Amino acid sequence: MITNQETFRDIILEKLPKNSWINLLEIYQIVESNIDHFESGDFDPLADYNQQERWKRNVRNALQTLKAKDKIQWDGNANYLLGANSIRAIKKSTSEKSKTDLSNDDKLYVQRAKLAFPILVRQARAEKPIFYSDLAREIGMPNARNLNYVLGAIGNWIKDLAKKTDKKIPLINFIVINKSEEIPGSGVEEFIEYSDFQSLNKSQKRKVVDKILTDIYLYKDWYWVLSELNLKPLETDFDQKLKEPRPRYGKGGESEQHKDFKNFIAGNPELFGLSTKLNGVTEYELPSMDLIDVVFKNKDEIIGIEVKSFISNSADIQRGLFQCVKYKALLEAEQIVNDLIPNSRVILALETKLPDNLIAIKNQLGIEVYEHNANKKRGTTMYIKHS
Repeated sequence: MITNQETFRDIILEKLPKNSWINLLEIYQIVESNIDHFESGDFDPLADYNQQERWKRNVRNALQTLKAKDKIQWDGNANYLLGANSIRAIKKSTSEKSKTDLSNDDKLYVQRAKLAFPILVRQARAEKPIFYSDLAREIGMPNARNLNYVLGAIGNWIKDLAKKTDKKIPLINFIVINKSEEIPGSGVEEFIEYSDFQSLNKSQKRKVVDKILTDIYLYKDWYWVLSELNLKPLETDFDQKLKEPRPRYGKGGESEQHKDFKNFIAGNPELFGLSTKLNGVTEYELPSMDLIDVVFKNKDEIIGIEVKSFISNSADIQRGLFQCVKYKALLEAEQIVNDLIPNSRVILALETKLPDNLIAIKNQLGIEVYEHNANKKRGTTMYIKHS
């Protein structure tokens, strides 16, 4: 069962603001907040290659039906005007339309977009994509699913600025990717120049996204873009040495808590999406004489795990983030001298939650983090991937 188009048309006619332009992303939000209930099939993906929810496609169909009946105007760029008596309204300048306006602070997704944009610029300058869940956590959003409105607003701001200044500006919202395929979600189809993007297979999508990411990383005027939008870059206040004492270990330099957690990680490769047949090697020694807590070798890939037990404080966890950077370089250097193609992952496994003050560093460095969650009801231990 799916919601019929008539229901969507009624909501559009009743709830959309009259005589002002409104973007498709805002229409989705209005419909979602005003519908009594969705049917079970509304959230099904359109197809295997297109994961957008079916109800959004039906909203677009409802808009097209209203357009055909001259009840709503469309500017050819995902903006609609309800209640206009003249087609001349379409010719108004972009600045006159109530697209996702930065001054519309009463809308929560606009406030969040203002928080998110400088973060995306930070990631672009670091040449690191960011997962939806990580961005949501950094800006304090409880549900990453609602980022489509936030990123849609950012995409519209960029398009408006590019048109206003006659400059080519990469769509930085493509830097936000999902975990499963490491590509942006279906919402980008409204911005991408490849109209058949959702029909491409995973490999083809990856090539398109890699090209866009390269453009984002090479673009040098992101601070100018922020300035033009009356936004400020994030201030960097990195204290290299957090004011916390290092945890006390035993005589051998390793605590029992660290040793127990390390052995648990070594015996559970499935926590990291690996085969249970793999055996983790503890205290793996590199040619530099550095030791990695745990290493799994999986075909042509090597996976290193830096472990921090629950007694590790913020300073020790911060050190672990930078250790991951070092270990990845060393593992791939070892692969190169062994005439292998460098291919590695290095993960920070925590027996606690990643401290909030380290989330930005984790995202800038692009470190994979696994957090611990004790499920007392089941009496088991679960690990949740943070990135």
